[in-house]
Amino acid sequence: MKIFQRAGALALTLALLAGCLSGCAKPEETPPAASSAPIQAPEIELSSVTDPFLATAGLSADTVVASAGEVDITAGLLLYWVASRADTLMSYYGAYGGLTELPWDTEIEGVTLAQSILSDALETSLLYALLPRKAAQEGLSLSADFQTNLDRSLEQVAESVGGEELLNHYLWQFPLTRQIYTEMCQSEDYNSVMTDARFGQGQAGYPDDAQIFTFLEEEQQCYFFKHILFLVEENAPEEDSSAAGSSSAPGDNSAQQKQRAEEVLAQLRASEDPIALFDQLMNEYSEDGGLASYPDGYLGTAGEASAVGTKMVSVVEEACLSMEEGQISGVLENEQGYRGYHIVLRLPLEENVDPEEYRQAYIADRMNALQQEWIDEHEIVTNEEYDRIDPGAFYTALTQLRQAVSDEMAALEQPDASGSQNSSSGSQNSSSASSGASGSQK
Repeated sequence: MKIFQRAGALALTLALLAGCLSGCAKPEETPPAASSAPIQAPEIELSSVTDPFLATAGLSADTVVASAGEVDITAGLLLYWVASRADTLMSYYGAYGGLTELPWDTEIEGVTLAQSILSDALETSLLYALLPRKAAQEGLSLSADFQTNLDRSLEQVAESVGGEELLNHYLWQFPLTRQIYTEMCQSEDYNSVMTDARFGQGQAGYPDDAQIFTFLEEEQQCYFFKHILFLVEENAPEEDSSAAGSSSAPGDNSAQQKQRAEEVLAQLRASEDPIALFDQLMNEYSEDGGLASYPDGYLGTAGEASAVGTKMVSVVEEACLSMEEGQISGVLENEQGYRGYHIVLRLPLEENVDPEEYRQAYIADRMNALQQEWIDEHEIVTNEEYDRIDPGAFYTALTQLRQAVSDEMAALEQPDASGSQNSSSGSQNSSSASSGASGSQK
C-alpha cells in the first residue's frame, strides 16, 4: 500500500513548517494532532532532551536502521515519516471517526496499521536518501540560491520563536533536527532540479498538448461534462397542500423534481440545437451549488487515485463513459450522498480543457513513476535497531514532547509581573538549562 503520493516535488510534509518558514508562524502553533493520542508515557522534561528521536524512540537520530545497497536509512529520517503519516491518519480518524488514538494493532490483509506505516515510511525514507545520489550520477547540483534561501528561512523561524535554542525545540515537534531538516530540503531541491532537467521547457521530455490530452483521456480516464441538477428536498410536502383532498404530511418532492427534469429533457429533445439550449436551461433550472464556480462544466475522472479531475457520483460517471461527445443523457436518478435527478451533456475534452493547466500534473506523474522505479530497484534490508521501533509508543512519546515544547512556547507568551511579555533574550535565559540542542546538532 503506497501511503505517500510522490508526485511533483514529492509534496514534502514539511509543509507543516510552511507558515513559520514564510515568517508568519506563531510560537504557539504545533503540528496536527499534537495532543490527539491518549498520553500514557511519562512527561518529558525538555532539560533532559538532546535528541528528539532518542527521547521518543530510544534511538539517536543518526542510528542506521536499514540499508539498500550503499544507501543507509537513519532513525531520524524514518521516524519523521512515521510521525508525518500518523499525524495525517490521526487527523482523519479524529475528524471522521471520532477516535482519539490510532488503532495500531488493527489488521488489514494480515498487516497491522503500525506495520503499514513503518513500511511506507521506509520506502519514502529510501527515496529521500537516494535523491542526492541520483542527482550526482547525472552531474546535477543544488539550485544556486538553495543555501541562501534555507539559511534565511531558518533565521526567520528563530526570530519568530525567540532564538536559536527555541528553534531547535520547535523543530523537535515534527520531529526534526536542523541536520535532518537540511538534508530533506536538499533532497527536495535535487528532485526539482532533476525534474526540470528531464521535463522542463526546452527539454526532450517536455510534454506537448497531444501528450497532455492522451494522459487525461487514456491514463487518467477523464471526461468533460455539464449537467442540470434537480435536488430532492427531504421533509417537503409531497404535493400542493392547498389542493382538495391533499395531504400535508411531510415527505419529499421527488415526484415533482423528476417531473421537472422530464419536462426539461423534453425541451432538449425537441430542440434543433439542444447543446445551445442546454446552457440556457442549465442556468435557469440547475440547483448545482458549484455552477457559479464551474459555469463551463466539470472535468471528471473514472480513475481511483487520479491526480486530476474529480470523482463524480456513479450515475454521472457511468452516463458520461457510455455516451458519445455531444450526446445528452436521459433523466438520471442519484441517491449516492444526496438525492436528485441529473441531465448530463458530455462534451469534447480538447475543446473545453486548457492543456497548460495539466502540464505539471503530467510531469509529476512521470516523475512519480520514475521515483517508484528507483525504489523498486533497491532491496531494503532492516536491522535489529529497526526491529526495536514501536510506532505506537514512539507516537505517544512524541505527543508528550510536543506538549512540553508547546507549554514552553506558551509560557514565553505570558506577561511578566510588570505586565509586559517575556522578551526573546529572557526566553533564552530562562531555558539556559535546557537541552543545549544547538550544540548537539551536527
